[in-house]
Amino acid sequence: MSNTILITMGDGAGIGPEIIARAFREAPAELANCVVIGDVATLRRAAALVAKPLALPVVVLEGLTEASLLQPLCIQMLQKCRLTAPVSFGQVSAVAGTLMIASALNSPEIKSRLLAEGAEPVGNTAAQFQTYIRTEITQYAKIVTALKIGIDR
Repeated sequence: MSNTILITMGDGAGIGPEIIARAFREAPAELANCVVIGDVATLRRAAALVAKPLALPVVVLEGLTEASLLQPLCIQMLQKCRLTAPVSFGQVSAVAGTLMIASALNSPEIKSRLLAEGAEPVGNTAAQFQTYIRTEITQYAKIVTALKIGIDR
């Protein structure tokens, strides 16, 4: 389905899962073309907490082509990350957040869409990103110095 919107769950311990579940509960028709990417067990827990008295069903898709086959009033999801144990809601977990984002960015569905838009999905850790930025600064500083590029004031 070409107009499917992919939503990453973010840090499973943060407020992302609850916000997603509440949005699907309050505006199911508007989110009918949305698919969540993350850990199914975490989102099911959040849906049960937020959608009381009736929990929203979380439907696991094999791929995006299945998204158009489902009705509203459920949360469509691609399992791209599996946490080894439940995380405590409201306590940010760098490990869970990094795992969720890296899993999403490295999934074929998201990667192909980002590449089609001219973006380069990386999905690395904060330390890896910091190393990359420092390398880029060093490289471009040499070019700026060699070409004597300055700031016009």
